[in-house]
Amino acid sequence: MSLTDVSTVTDSISIVLIDDHPIVRSGISTLMSLTNDLNVVGEAESVETAIELLGQVDPDIAVLDLRLPDGPGLDVARWIAENRRRTRCVVLTSVPTDRAIVAAYETGAVMAFLAKEADIDPLLDSIRQVAQGHALLDAFTVRDASARLDEYGVHQLDALGERELKIAQLVAAGLSDTQIAEQLHVSLSTVRNALSSMYSKLSIERRTQLVRLVWLARSDSDIL
Repeated sequence: MSLTDVSTVTDSISIVLIDDHPIVRSGISTLMSLTNDLNVVGEAESVETAIELLGQVDPDIAVLDLRLPDGPGLDVARWIAENRRRTRCVVLTSVPTDRAIVAAYETGAVMAFLAKEADIDPLLDSIRQVAQGHALLDAFTVRDASARLDEYGVHQLDALGERELKIAQLVAAGLSDTQIAEQLHVSLSTVRNALSSMYSKLSIERRTQLVRLVWLARSDSDIL
């Protein structure tokens, strides 16, 4: 389907663009202006301005980046799920990770999930399909993403206590057991016991495995 193809939706599809890069919003808006059925009714560059905008307009679609300067873009999707039942989100992101896919699905408002590297036509097609009531981010996709997370063990970090998570983060930062004990004002045996407990909970055996899990979880923590 090309830029100028018209959807089977007879009325124009109202859209808000939420991205912190003006050039991205401008480029998408310009391309949408070449169509007969896609109408950009507002733009926002942050969580705060997006929610303010959505308090004034009630669009069919919100095209949403996950990484915004004042918080996770999914906070906007969660607000939409609670306050704008008609609006559906199409995520356009540079961080299409499995954790992001699962978190986006769980908001209840995200119906499509695309990488920014994708061509414009898949984005426009996704918007049209979502506007017609199709959910392109389905349970099967999310199940596969969740299974991959389980394979890597990232979900298992949720089983760690607050102190264990802090110790894990310090391990990932390169601190020794002694340095961790000094920073947290606990005994060396407390740190080593916590590490032993974490290894058991996470089904791992080595410090390097713990570091890998922490870095996998951290890679998209600011978009969730």
